[in-house]
Amino acid sequence: MGDSTMILDETNRKNLIFLILQFLHEEGYEKSLHLLEQDSGAFFDYSYFSGFITNGKWKDAEDYLSAFTSPDTNTFSRKMFFDLYKWKFSEAPDRSGGSESANIFSNDLRRIPVFKDDGFEDLVELCVWSTKRWLKLTSIDSIQNFCTRLNNVSSLVTQIQFDPYQIELLVVQDKWISRHAAPTLDCLRQWVPDESEAAITSATYSSDGEIICVGFRSESIKILDSMTFLIKCRINLTAFTQPIPSNIRVKVYPAVVAAHPSLPSQISVGLSNGRVIVLQPLGRGGWGEADALEDDRDNSDGLEHCY
Repeated sequence: MGDSTMILDETNRKNLIFLILQFLHEEGYEKSLHLLEQDSGAFFDYSYFSGFITNGKWKDAEDYLSAFTSPDTNTFSRKMFFDLYKWKFSEAPDRSGGSESANIFSNDLRRIPVFKDDGFEDLVELCVWSTKRWLKLTSIDSIQNFCTRLNNVSSLVTQIQFDPYQIELLVVQDKWISRHAAPTLDCLRQWVPDESEAAITSATYSSDGEIICVGFRSESIKILDSMTFLIKCRINLTAFTQPIPSNIRVKVYPAVVAAHPSLPSQISVGLSNGRVIVLQPLGRGGWGEADALEDDRDNSDGLEHCY
């Protein structure tokens, strides 16, 4: 009888691997069993994997998961690795008193590529933790749940800030800002700029919490009432940032907006070109509150006279 070669299709290959795995399991060769699972890439034993998680064997868990997928394979793989590192990070304070937590999480996150796809946004989680013990009190699992008014796809939250009285949180994202009650994280109000407006770069409460200053990539700052989110005035920064001659156009936007700690009407603006400018309203009025003119003329363009 001449030599013959048996060609296995994918179904037969998996069936053969399954029979071998079954034999190894029945004979008690657990280590060989899971090595074959890893090498074949065909079967994933969740109970075996969860055993590593339960016992805090994070290196073994990562090695086993890496045999089947990698963080850059797809969105679901990134979520799995992110959750693995999050569990590892959450367990670190109990083991090391918190000293290793930051290093563990930052090092592991470097292994996860960040892509601007919709699924990666589900990794976002806003949490309230107890300061007396390592315990999560409240959380919002997805950015889409921060405020129900938001229907469009968003990217990651860029800034979180307490109001001066530590009663509410200001959540800043490149397409919206919102206020949340602390510590329940209930959404109190959300503000979404016009679609024509460029992305938000920064936002902050004033020192008295009465206004919120919002910077945009459109080279402008908007001053909002912190309770109603109504626009009090708009500051066009091109008057401060454009060089002379004026035919040279340089796009300079507010990268960071910071409030003066004791003067509610004064803000500092860190520009994208490295400069810092300080702004405050003209006259004695607040933002958007022009002083009365001597001849009692209507100030129809008050928004242009607020800085």
